Amino acid sequence: TGKSVTIYGNQTLETEVLSTASEMGAQILLVGQTQVTNAGEIENSELKSYQAVIRFKIYDVNTKRIIAADNASGAVLHVNPDTGIQEAIQKAVEKIYPKIREQISIKWKPGNLILLKIEGISYDDYVDKDIKGLIRGIKGVNRVSEVNVNQPIVLEIEALYNGNNLYQKMRERKTDFGFDFSQKEIKSSLIHIIKK
Repeated sequence: TGKSVTIYGNQTLETEVLSTASEMGAQILLVGQTQVTNAGEIENSELKSYQAVIRFKIYDVNTKRIIAADNASGAVLHVNPDTGIQEAIQKAVEKIYPKIREQISIKWKPGNLILLKIEGISYDDYVDKDIKGLIRGIKGVNRVSEVNVNQPIVLEIEALYNGNNLYQKMRERKTDFGFDFSQKEIKSSLIHIIKK
């Protein structure tokens, strides 16, 4: 017998599923929940009322941000429980589909989340040399935010390419950085550099 696990609404499990989706190379992940109830028989008939509620979140796997979330319900009268349940769910899906499309088209931008660790540079030098601005100025970088300003300095970068490509673009502009650096570790989601 299989065991049912509720993932929707459980932050720990949602994080684990996001991690697995990332390892599998997925770009988006839908986490949802459907509840169907039999609201009872309609008086003087064999018809029963079936009501479905759908809740969902859609994540951008690379940035781990929710790009769509909503809920909808659908109700159907039917004699057959299996058909009533399916049709109630279908009604809810038909209601929610336009909302999903709209939210995704507004919020989803294909991209990768890359952590950049900079070792051997003080925060003062980092600010004076405008490292954050230099990285933000690289074509294809959508967002740069500071995660840690102590040693090592850590930036979170959202870019249209992976860490290997970003590192190559940084090397092409290394004179702009005002210091020489070498790589300690390069992965698709991590760049670790050391000031020489």
